[in-house]
Amino acid sequence: MYFPHLSSRVLIGICLLGALVSFVSGGILYARFQGNMRTLSERLNTLGPLKVHAIADGDTLSVLPRFGKPRTVRLLGINTPEIAHPGLRIKEECHGQEARDFVRKIAQGRYATLEYDSAKGMFEDKGRLLAYVFIYESYLGAVFGFGSIDLNKHLLEVGLAEEWLYKGSYRRADEFLAAETAAREAGIGAWASCPDFKRHPRSKR
Repeated sequence: MYFPHLSSRVLIGICLLGALVSFVSGGILYARFQGNMRTLSERLNTLGPLKVHAIADGDTLSVLPRFGKPRTVRLLGINTPEIAHPGLRIKEECHGQEARDFVRKIAQGRYATLEYDSAKGMFEDKGRLLAYVFIYESYLGAVFGFGSIDLNKHLLEVGLAEEWLYKGSYRRADEFLAAETAAREAGIGAWASCPDFKRHPRSKR
């Protein structure tokens, strides 16, 4: 495009300004992209996006693959209070309903990606998928990894889960224990009203 009324200096200035804007914009987008991406090894251990189908309790939900039946997922590294299951002789525990309702509000009908931990494998003893679960508002958000809720850790942060080192360690064990400790010391959630909330202290595992 030719602008005969503009001097060469002005044209050079415009070009330099355009290049600067492109550079800054690209840097911002790259930083946002990098901030939302997990390591390559973690991404390779990720399955999804999957639609969240149902919430069984605070640490168990089901996801719906594009083809096939719903699959049950057990959240890795945490344990939430039980809800009543009369047929299984499981009694209601303090804040059990609150934990389930909290997860239902965050995850029901949204999209999830499941990240497996190589130290624990893909399945637990009961055949359920065992994973870190990341919740997204939209399918595209889940595809590109933007705007996720780290569900396992978030339950610890709000005091509705205890860290659970079940049958050996896992990659995020120290991170999860720190989140639990912060919630417990602040008296958040179940820590404020459930004296027997911590049922799996590490010293007894």
